[in-house]
Amino acid sequence: MARRMDSRAPIPPSRVVLTEESSLSFQERAEFAEATAGFAPLMRKPLRRSKEALPVAEETDPEQVLNRQDLMAAPVVGSLGPAAPPPLSPPPSLVLDGLADDGTAIPPDTMGAVGHDHLFNPLNTGVLISDRTGAHALPVVRLNDFWKSLADPIEAFDPRAAYDPFNRRFLFACVADAESPASSLLLGVTKGDDPTRDWTLTRVRVDPAVQGNVWLDFPSIGFSADKITVQVNLFAIADNSFQGSSVYVWDKASLYNPPFAPAVQMFLLPDQGATQAPALTYDPAQSAQFLVSRWSSDSQGAGSYAIYEITGQVSDGSLRLARTGFVVTPGTIWDPGTAGDFAPQNGIPQLINAGDDRILSVVYRDSSLWFCHTVFLPSGGPVRTAAQWLQVASGTWSVQQLGRVDDPTGGTFFAFPTIAVNSEEDALIGLARFAAGDFASGAYVYRNHADAPGRMQPPLRFAPGQNSYFKTFGGTRNRWGDYSATQVDPLDDHGFWTLQEYAAPNPNTWATKWAQIP
Repeated sequence: MARRMDSRAPIPPSRVVLTEESSLSFQERAEFAEATAGFAPLMRKPLRRSKEALPVAEETDPEQVLNRQDLMAAPVVGSLGPAAPPPLSPPPSLVLDGLADDGTAIPPDTMGAVGHDHLFNPLNTGVLISDRTGAHALPVVRLNDFWKSLADPIEAFDPRAAYDPFNRRFLFACVADAESPASSLLLGVTKGDDPTRDWTLTRVRVDPAVQGNVWLDFPSIGFSADKITVQVNLFAIADNSFQGSSVYVWDKASLYNPPFAPAVQMFLLPDQGATQAPALTYDPAQSAQFLVSRWSSDSQGAGSYAIYEITGQVSDGSLRLARTGFVVTPGTIWDPGTAGDFAPQNGIPQLINAGDDRILSVVYRDSSLWFCHTVFLPSGGPVRTAAQWLQVASGTWSVQQLGRVDDPTGGTFFAFPTIAVNSEEDALIGLARFAAGDFASGAYVYRNHADAPGRMQPPLRFAPGQNSYFKTFGGTRNRWGDYSATQVDPLDDHGFWTLQEYAAPNPNTWATKWAQIP
């Protein structure tokens, strides 16, 4: 059974953990992959047993509510209704193909990061690096092969990536060897701005004496001025029951600078729920690392989010993680998810799995936290999904904006959202779009800083689905996602990029596309 969520439980101190290090030349690995192509058949990624659903808190400690000033009136929720819509979100200036289905992995775990000169596109199938026009001189490197200098064999999955624009480094996290005592967390960092060249790789194994007999799942990655933070969920090897969360914090300098000797500490959170997603911190002077998790979808008529903050330094042992408190949304509630497939599609009766309501994306800039996730509506009997997003002031913790990308008629479902914010506080959310009359598609919604609070402009579908999709590899779910990627353009801190999954022309196959929005 899932561990109880306790809003009053103290946060244990951090522990120093041991790491294994290696290095990688992506170019050499790609050239080797090209030279040996065809010597061994492509192998399917193994399916895992069903896991226990992530816990949802039954209560939120009223003494720890941070935004009491918001309790007098429910924040406005903007929906995409049929009445007098504004113009569509702005069109992309460029649409590029990302990696596509090779028959080895479901879901792809749609992920990408954009640098000054490169697009980095790691999926469960492999890693593709191209320039910003989509041209690539190097072949795809299989995901397991990217990490094989750390362990061979290794079964890597759940890729997550980010780009640190202040230090011009790509960050890349995976987990490996599910449902096994060999489970570990993997982190890679480029040694410069070119991801086709050299990387520092590090591996942290599960510590059964501290964490129990568990395996690691669903990493979330963030950074601040001096920290790289990766959170993972823990599941029991014996029965895949949820066992809590761990947060790993690396000293950024130890990864970026010679002799490239990673220093990391770990916080164990046995009773704080799941997916405390760390923020991508777009303030080069901000040392503190914020994290956000969904706490409750409906506690006395309000949803709630837990806010955490990591302060201090890894290097001198002063690192601390504290629960700052809870941000509540009075009058705004939702369901956390459903057990089976849920989203409609054209052509066939099979539905598509829409995930759950865990936080998928957090950005910190200009003293605000922006974050988003999927919600199932209405609470108590959901018939559709929407993308819910918030802007919360880190000083007063007031909800500045609360919005939904939602079709109240239930005709269109939105899921797997990720958010980016630019220097003018314009925002873009990339997401999946499902409807009974359409094939599964990739889309985005844009918000100009001058738009009414809580409102996004109507969606623009830049990656329209081409066929029906049903692929389970003999499992029980028709999976999509599990997430997507959306990022501000580091060249100007104004434009945006998003990478989304869509149903490809061949039936029962997926593909991904990039969109650049100026």
